[in-house]
Amino acid sequence: MPPDAAERGAISADAYLNDNPWLLKRHIADVFPAVPEIFGPRAVFSAELGRSKADPEAYRLLAGRLQVAPDEILFFDDGGRQVLGAREAGLTAYRFGSAAGVRAALAGPRSHVITRVVGTGWPTSSVAGGDPRCVSPRPS
Repeated sequence: MPPDAAERGAISADAYLNDNPWLLKRHIADVFPAVPEIFGPRAVFSAELGRSKADPEAYRLLAGRLQVAPDEILFFDDGGRQVLGAREAGLTAYRFGSAAGVRAALAGPRSHVITRVVGTGWPTSSVAGGDPRCVSPRPS
């Protein structure tokens, strides 16, 4: 997380899931050096899971890899099919298009404790200002 992020009340992402193939997995440090530095083995590629992100089983496998129950994961994606798949697997999932959308989702009521925040596409996402370490400011 950037040094000033904690002061701004930033939310830390615990894992990163994307739908890219093995080629990017092998070269992620060259393309997006921050991803392996920040997430290490928690940078998960759907190719590793043998399922696309639209498949609910991908999220069940992700939860197992993170050693948490699916309902302990808060997931953000910009794709509707991916969000539906995540919800079907039991994750709390939101489709976002902006930082404001992420803040609104985080401000909403939840009936259970979220222990992991998982996102997708963050290295190039405008939601994080291009920084996968900082999702968005916490709602006040």
